[in-house]
Amino acid sequence: MAGRCFAVCSDPVTFRQHGYCPRMVWKRWLLPLGVIVLAGLYLILPAILLRWHLDQLVFTSSRSATTHEAQRFETSVGVDTTVLIRRYGAPSGRCAYFFPGQHGGMGTYERTLFPFLLESGTTIYAISYPGQDGARGRSHLVQLPDQVETAIRFVARTAGCEAGQRIFVGRSFGATVALLEAERLHPEGVIVDGLGADLAVVVRAWIARHTIFWGWQFLPIERILAAQRYAVGPMLTKLAPTPVAVFQGAADTVTPFSAAQAVASRHANVMFYPVAGGRHENSYVLARTAYLEVLHRMLASPRTHVVEHLALSNRSISATYRAPLNRPHRQSDRALLGQKGDAGMRC
Repeated sequence: MAGRCFAVCSDPVTFRQHGYCPRMVWKRWLLPLGVIVLAGLYLILPAILLRWHLDQLVFTSSRSATTHEAQRFETSVGVDTTVLIRRYGAPSGRCAYFFPGQHGGMGTYERTLFPFLLESGTTIYAISYPGQDGARGRSHLVQLPDQVETAIRFVARTAGCEAGQRIFVGRSFGATVALLEAERLHPEGVIVDGLGADLAVVVRAWIARHTIFWGWQFLPIERILAAQRYAVGPMLTKLAPTPVAVFQGAADTVTPFSAAQAVASRHANVMFYPVAGGRHENSYVLARTAYLEVLHRMLASPRTHVVEHLALSNRSISATYRAPLNRPHRQSDRALLGQKGDAGMRC
């Protein structure tokens, strides 16, 4: 063995003096060093993406599907960047601004959400963020609240749906946007479903659904995201005079039920509706009856009266709405529930 090593060793003097061959020592450490480098990249890469490329992770441009709105308003909010708002239904004194999730999908909501809102006599103004469903440009988290506010104020002046007298409705990522805009524009009420308590919770839920990235759960995600966590707790605190209804699926693995319930329970103006068996993509369909009831109440009652009602009935939510949320579904409902949700990191 010594003879073979001496023959191939690039440093025979070292071999004679110390009894080892540098080339063989290097080969011995090559595999452990490779493992260490790969492990470092495995942990560093997501940290870099979350800290400096969050916009690319959250927003993906979507092609515009065929939609059937009555009117559309396109507002310029930057260089070759627009926010698109579609009107569904005839203009009336009852209207709601709708904030979609990160992937848009107005064509889907035309089938699954807007019909039963329109049946209630509510005019819908559905917002598409830059890069979504025909709106030009790309969305950026820092700029989006100002851009959406600009578009809503334009529509309020043009179409007469004043934000301060109307309802905001948000789904998934759009639930957070609806709360952000409610801070600025003070609607009569806010209805959301699939609410993420904050972005760190949503990211951890995504990691939990993808076992290959299991090790990422040990990253300090809260610190990495820093000011970009978009925690809804402080938003709800600032909205204390405004009634907020949260519909959350008990089987939601995208925006976890327990986190949403915990943050909602700390605010007297928030009514939390558990949706039995509801997943992230279908809770609003399962909760149709209670959803419409809350919408009617917010549109018909003064803000202070609604907040008082929410505070008084907060303890009996499950009992009050158990039957409507678990009612037998029509065949059309089953078709809607069979549709798959968006892929990727949903929020």
